[in-house]
Amino acid sequence: MDYVTWARAQEGREASVTCWSNYPFIMNAAAKGELLYVEAVMSMQTSMNGARLTLFGFDLFIEQPFFELTVRRNHIVQDTINGLLSIDRRYLQRPLKVQFMSEEAEDAGGVKKEFFMILFQKLLQSDYGMFVEDPDSHLVWFSGFDIEEVNYYKMVGILCGLAVYNCVLVAFPFPLALYKILLDQQPVLEDLTELTPVEGRSLQELLDYQGDDFE
Repeated sequence: MDYVTWARAQEGREASVTCWSNYPFIMNAAAKGELLYVEAVMSMQTSMNGARLTLFGFDLFIEQPFFELTVRRNHIVQDTINGLLSIDRRYLQRPLKVQFMSEEAEDAGGVKKEFFMILFQKLLQSDYGMFVEDPDSHLVWFSGFDIEEVNYYKMVGILCGLAVYNCVLVAFPFPLALYKILLDQQPVLEDLTELTPVEGRSLQELLDYQGDDFE
């Protein structure tokens, strides 16, 4: 309720009041997660309302109230990317419903979770070409994929956002350095060590070396 009051005040729909949401630095990760969930639900409801027309007391949907995605299991990556490229971006703010082609399972949440699990497993595999996995840390980093295919990386970012937005927990095996870069913070040697322990330790040994016999 605190967040709802804060959001309405930000939109000018209510007088400015003191809310815990004004002080995110005092919240723990669980509380921030709850705020993200409430914000997503409110955003979905707003987007769905935009697809609805009330006439004589009846709700008529003039647009599809959900973002419906139909994919083939054997072509899940390409079908998903094609779906994202062809959809009006407004639909991304609506609740996601996934249908595996030729399967009858109704997406009550389970299908969506399975979809993201399979999708990210394939996208993050080294043999797909976009990311490489360190054999020691099992974290992944960008492979130096052809810059002409940068749209694929944008699609990965959108899919990460979609998973979070639809409250699906997905293991993103990225190092802390990626999030630092997103926040415009400078990664340090410890971040490299987290991603590639062997290289990180080797560089640290060079820094710690007191001799003068470098070649």
